[in-house]
Amino acid sequence: MPGHLHRYPRHALKRLGLAMLTCAALFGSHAYAEPKDGGVLSLVAQPEPPSLMHGVVTHVSTQYVSGKVLQGLLTFDTDLKPQPVLAKRWTVSPDGLTYTFDLQPGVTWHDGEPLTEQDVACSLANWPAAPCW
Repeated sequence: MPGHLHRYPRHALKRLGLAMLTCAALFGSHAYAEPKDGGVLSLVAQPEPPSLMHGVVTHVSTQYVSGKVLQGLLTFDTDLKPQPVLAKRWTVSPDGLTYTFDLQPGVTWHDGEPLTEQDVACSLANWPAAPCW
């Protein structure tokens, strides 16, 4: 019959409501859990990043993945103010041409070798042409 509204049986609506409450009970509490360090990050980056050199490749998947793999001397907060990462502090010369970074202590590469000033200088001098590792 044209214009007729189909009415769902009450038992179907009750089942739907029960299913929604069950989902909320099972998954809702995890959304407010306290964050904790460690664990495994599993993600799908689609399409696959063409490179992990996020300073050169602006592809969204590159930006997303490389930020989880590579660390820089600094990062930026939501107000675009620089924040320390591998550098614990830095100074800028009065003419604005020289930046001096003090590295965080105890930072190592994936193989356990310590991060040195020479590593940073080599990376900056050769970026992106030839990596130093």
